[in-house]
Amino acid sequence: MRFCAIALFGLITLTTYAQQRGDILSYTLVQTLTADSFDAEVEAYTGFPGEVLGLEYDFNVYEVQYYTLDYRPDSLTIATGLVTLPIAYPCASGIFTFGHGFCLKDQDAPSNPSSIYGMIIKGVASNGFVGVAPDYIHLGSNASPGFQAFMNAKTEATSTIDLIRAAKTICQNEGVSFTDQLFLTGYSQGGHSSFATAREIQLYHAGEFTVTAVCPGGGTFDLAGVAADSLLSNTRKTPEPHAMCMIVRSYSEVYRDSLFNLGLPNDPVLAFDSIFKSPYDSLLLKILDRNDPFAAVNLLDSIPIRMVTDTFRNQLQNDPNHYFRTLLSYNSLYDWTPQMPVNFVHSPVDIENPMSNVQRVMQLFEDSGATDIQLSIIPGNLSHVSAGLPYVLFAIEYMRTKRVDCLTGIEQTDALALDWEVYPNPAANELNIRWQKTALSVEVNLYTASGEVIANTIAPNTVQAKTIPLTALPAGNYVVEVKAGANSYYKVVVKL
Repeated sequence: MRFCAIALFGLITLTTYAQQRGDILSYTLVQTLTADSFDAEVEAYTGFPGEVLGLEYDFNVYEVQYYTLDYRPDSLTIATGLVTLPIAYPCASGIFTFGHGFCLKDQDAPSNPSSIYGMIIKGVASNGFVGVAPDYIHLGSNASPGFQAFMNAKTEATSTIDLIRAAKTICQNEGVSFTDQLFLTGYSQGGHSSFATAREIQLYHAGEFTVTAVCPGGGTFDLAGVAADSLLSNTRKTPEPHAMCMIVRSYSEVYRDSLFNLGLPNDPVLAFDSIFKSPYDSLLLKILDRNDPFAAVNLLDSIPIRMVTDTFRNQLQNDPNHYFRTLLSYNSLYDWTPQMPVNFVHSPVDIENPMSNVQRVMQLFEDSGATDIQLSIIPGNLSHVSAGLPYVLFAIEYMRTKRVDCLTGIEQTDALALDWEVYPNPAANELNIRWQKTALSVEVNLYTASGEVIANTIAPNTVQAKTIPLTALPAGNYVVEVKAGANSYYKVVVKL
């Protein structure tokens, strides 16, 4: 009996340590939707026709359980999210992530395909991308129990990266081709998480991932400076007063060890007792319980700083080294120089996350030598919440302009790029395609602008040119694809 117990313990230990970040515990097909049926769903949900999202392709929706880092870097947790795969997209798909905003309850998380975030990432797949929407950690009905790490840059980034890894595995299992193009987006907290993910990849995973572009919307990036000063305002009213409460609760969980070393309360209940006045101290613990249906945030003060004790407010306001500012600084995102295109998107009248924090970090990046940073303004003087849908429309369209595949006609390049040319261009009667000598056979395809293959030929490695007749084709734009081994290259051509 003792041998069996030891053997069982050994098996459990080996199983636990055998799990790696990004490993899949389970993935379940929860929906298969046509572009037309999803169009109707979008219109019913938003009041806008689905065409505004560029819906074109059918897609499958998978709920995923996977392993990622917990609060402490030496431990793993089970996280959840949604992965959406386009059906019959004619090219290999880029991977498009969307980071969600503030969620109080499990049913609000992206892993619920009926949530607003589920809707968004389904729209991403209907645009021909592989969609990836993490719940982050300890959120989602099938995630490990615990309190979510709200505005914690590290776990936002690692949970996103590990779901990207899981999504690649699912693509391979389901026969969906994907490229190494990676598009990072998200709004509000998701603006913070998408930018945290870009930083994490550049600093620690550059050999594994290439970020094509990052487009953070409505996010906060200078938490210890602009955001903290905004929280201290005696006049700033917000419809989301619980956001400050969530940060306090989150950091009391994530930084328990640090708080203990500082002699500060490292128990969430004690932390609330020491920061928030009555009745908010006891009320908040119930409001912020993801398993409790109670979410009466209207009982909170719309000016959040009025909920905290005078002692905490005065210390936070007057001491630049106050411990809570230090914790916020751990999650600020200006301590690097982005080496990928960055397009911040913000409403100038956003009071939840003031645009001044974007302007500050942009200046810091420019001072440090970043060369591809821009700010796009959401027009119409829209509030933080109201600017969310315009951001989604902008982000999808922006990433479509960054996409490189067989439909865009933008030539792909890499270290093994094939030297080739197409002439004449424009052409009236025929196209000539010529390439350098290669040890491989070469496949040449001609696509319509909608992705239909209308000409196909394979040349052995002894042949270095092909001609495609055009006289029977209508005038317009076409795409030539040349494939050599695992590499594909594209050019747009014009038929006169």
